[in-house]
Amino acid sequence: MKTAPSQQRLAKLYSGVTLLGPPLGEPLSRLVDHLFDPDEAELAIHLPLYLPKPIEEIGRRCGREVEAIQPLLDGMADRAVIFKGYGGYSLLPILPGMFEFVMIGGGDDEWYRRYARLFLDLVATGYVDDYTGTRLPAVRTITDTKSFRKRTHVVDDDLMEEMLQAHDEFGVLNACACRHANALVGIQCQQASPEDGCLSFGSFGRGSGGRGTARSVTRDEMRAIIDERRRKKLVFLTANVEPSSPNIICTCCECCCHLLAVVNDHGARGWVAPPKYIVEVDRDRCEHCGLCKPACSTRAFTVTKKVHSYEPSRCIGCGNCIDVCQTGALKLVPYKPYRRPPKNFKKLMLKLLPAVGLVLARAKMARWA
Repeated sequence: MKTAPSQQRLAKLYSGVTLLGPPLGEPLSRLVDHLFDPDEAELAIHLPLYLPKPIEEIGRRCGREVEAIQPLLDGMADRAVIFKGYGGYSLLPILPGMFEFVMIGGGDDEWYRRYARLFLDLVATGYVDDYTGTRLPAVRTITDTKSFRKRTHVVDDDLMEEMLQAHDEFGVLNACACRHANALVGIQCQQASPEDGCLSFGSFGRGSGGRGTARSVTRDEMRAIIDERRRKKLVFLTANVEPSSPNIICTCCECCCHLLAVVNDHGARGWVAPPKYIVEVDRDRCEHCGLCKPACSTRAFTVTKKVHSYEPSRCIGCGNCIDVCQTGALKLVPYKPYRRPPKNFKKLMLKLLPAVGLVLARAKMARWA
């Protein structure tokens, strides 16, 4: 089917660096055509970016009555291709943003399967390279110290338990967006199930439950789920804010997670804040067995000709390697570059603003080159 002019204009909007978009081209156009019909695209062009605006303001922007645009907006919001919340509607980037909202519900029909294929084709173009290379510590690792505290003598005041005690509402999303998208195109995760969705805390848990994209759990149930995800050697990544802030924890694997892929393959190590602890290797104890290599999701360990090596700059301090080391050659030690995370999302955004400006400027220059 031929692309309508409104769909072409919307694809151009999504290609802008303000929405962290890919260059305008066939992969992006195919995705936009799948997500929005021509009437929806004509309306979506008038939506604000990021911050929702009331429907009355959107009606003024596009010169249409509220009654005429309400069904279109709600239809797009129901599919999660636009954001609805805080009393209004807005556009979000394809990644991160729309992709997660579409996939976390766990939908599984031809529309979702085609979306997953088109999205993965778009990501495979490598357009994220335009936005990496700048230190942008928006995400932090939650280190697993529980199972090896005696060995490392670590007393971590940022343990998961602090986050559990700080909140009363908890939820588990219906699906992990990354694992679910892969499963829809026939790629199975090597570590976990697509149903092992992200973990939500505080008002984030209440919000996701209200949209039907998550199930509510008790504190004790969440604690058991966390222990089970730890046993699967998943990496716990969350927004770089204090444990008392509402938040979502992604339990990630190297084979599916798009964030880990960007960190590993696209130079985005600076997106992960310096961890509180980092691995240190005791060369005298290391027997070069290589068991740590598959346990590491950021490729900090290599074994070449039966000789083990470790690159600290690739370590994000998840701690998954400690448990598998049979000789005690690995331990966690305090990491000097660590800084306590901002108190909440507002303070995090203010802290990141200069770096975000640099990221967008570099992306524009890359497009002009």
